[in-house]
This record gives sequence, structure tokens and C-alpha cells, in this order.
Amino acid sequence: MQNYAPWRLAAAYQVWQDKRRAARRPADEPIALFGLTGLNQQARPMVAVESRDAAPRLRMIWSASNARLTRALWERPAGLNAALLATRAS
Repeated sequence: MQNYAPWRLAAAYQVWQDKRRAARRPADEPIALFGLTGLNQQARPMVAVESRDAAPRLRMIWSASNARLTRALWERPAGLNAALLATRAS
């Protein structure tokens, strides 16, 4: 989670909802960001994002789905990481 960019969650969730709606699929449930390891069973704990009152919220869900929100939508861009590292080095 070191590249987590909370300011990008609302837009990322909206992109996911738009794609689901275009495919005529349910779009209001939470979508997993990543799974938590350590359990050897089908349904595993995952950190997911959902939207309530137009505000993104993280929550823990249990899911057997492989669906994940694309990391490029909710992580810091590589260029920002490079700029932050350059600033720290100076």
C-alpha cells in the first residue's frame, strides 16, 4: 500500500461503475483493491472501495471473486513517485 493514492479513489470507483453500467451489470457494490493473505479458503478478506454519498470509503469484505480495481486507477503515478524521491534526496 505504499503507492496508495487516496485522492484518486473517487474517480477510480466512478470509472469502474461506468464500465459496469455499460455492460449492464450491477455497479453499486464494493470493488476489491487487493486481497489479504494468510487464509487457505475460497472466500478471502479483501480491502475494497465503495462510494457512499459521493465519498469513497475503504472497507473489508470477504470475497471469492478475482475481480480487482485496476491498480493504475488508485495508485500514485510513477512520475509522482520519482518527483517525491528527488525532493527527498535534495
